[in-house]
Amino acid sequence: MEKALKIIVAFLLICTMFSLSFDLHQFVSLIAVVLLAILSYNSYVNKRPIEVITYLVFLVIFQPLYVFTLPAIVWNVIVVFVAFYLIGSCFYGSKKRENSQLKEENY
Repeated sequence: MEKALKIIVAFLLICTMFSLSFDLHQFVSLIAVVLLAILSYNSYVNKRPIEVITYLVFLVIFQPLYVFTLPAIVWNVIVVFVAFYLIGSCFYGSKKRENSQLKEENY
């Protein structure tokens, strides 16, 4: 489920780069905040404090209540970075956790 949430958030954020509608940006920001809060909670439950802090920072960046005024190119760079981080953590993080679980089972 966590992989699906990360891919959904990344896809929605990438889609906002190609849209000019401010309403769509706010709607996607609201969805991203909810999904990032769920990811942050899951990371907290699984005792991964670095991921909790990372998701909370992303949550603050994309929250729709107070809009940060940055140039469009800066927002695009932030969106691409966050999307690549989320997609990368889907694949890299799961392999690392599987390896650590296998090591724990061998002992």
